[in-house]
Amino acid sequence: MSTATATPTHTPAVAETATPVAGAPARPLPRVAPPIDVYQADGAYVLLADVPGLRAEDLEVTCERQVLKLRGNARRSQGTGTLIHQEFGDVCYERTVTFAEPINGEKISATLAHGVLRIVVPGQPAAQPRRIPVAGAGAGA
Repeated sequence: MSTATATPTHTPAVAETATPVAGAPARPLPRVAPPIDVYQADGAYVLLADVPGLRAEDLEVTCERQVLKLRGNARRSQGTGTLIHQEFGDVCYERTVTFAEPINGEKISATLAHGVLRIVVPGQPAAQPRRIPVAGAGAGA
């Protein structure tokens, strides 16, 4: 297997909006490409993504052909009272990883622990050469 390439994808056309805070108008969630590490082990890619503040139900991981997408919204605004200053707000994590070699999309697994998403992406076994029998047309041909 060769190494995977990872490129963040930003799609403002599908930006979600955050719940207004203290009567402020809704705003698009900031998009963040979470930092990732990609390893190869035992015929699979292992991808680790740092997604603090997300729960498993907040995440969406999809695969189409050789492209893996992860997306999730972290709703972190939990304070009460009148908001004076905010840096710890809601965020939309989004990352796309394109693999250089075929992957087995049916066997991808994902787990989340302590803010780290671990995705195991099995490689597709190489096609083995096989002999194709050729049938004759029969005695009268």
